[in-house]
Amino acid sequence: ANLSWDSEIAKSWEAGVKSTLLDGKLRANLAAFHVTYDNLQLAQGGATFAATNPTIANVPVVIVGVNVPFKVKGFELELTAAPTRGLTMGANLGFTSAKFDGTLSPLVLVTASSPICGAEFGASLTPPASAAKDAALAACAAANSSHYKQTLLPKWTSSLYAQYETEPLFDDARLSFRLDASFRSQMRLDAND
Repeated sequence: ANLSWDSEIAKSWEAGVKSTLLDGKLRANLAAFHVTYDNLQLAQGGATFAATNPTIANVPVVIVGVNVPFKVKGFELELTAAPTRGLTMGANLGFTSAKFDGTLSPLVLVTASSPICGAEFGASLTPPASAAKDAALAACAAANSSHYKQTLLPKWTSSLYAQYETEPLFDDARLSFRLDASFRSQMRLDAND
């Protein structure tokens, strides 16, 4: 689509604890992390990139020469227990918080045929007709505010499982039974409120 983008840089740290307790019958792992992305790259699609749809673009816009970073932090807890022979149980809990203080890139918002967000980004404004214009400008306002949220990123995830394996029935043949459950909190499919 004749667009250029800057290199994405991620600076991160992670700290954690791995432990084995109760004579090996319980294992507990806890990890916390923090990542700061500069020039976050995401696949973008739509009329803007009709020639090569989708394409890659930097999401943050550079404000007064300072790149606005995208920050992600969270933790993950894993528990595994083997209370009796043949029985294994486990649980996992994850939390992720994402924060972006900038706006969407003008390359994402300003389309070649109708630069609907041009006024916000200093370009010429040639909006579409009335109802479409109102919707388009509302989308620009949301993208140009703190209401912009990362998509496909649930805040909470968790899972539980229990597995039982019998003693050998004959030779090395065993029966194995397993039950799994998982949960994921709501997540956005669209960044526009």
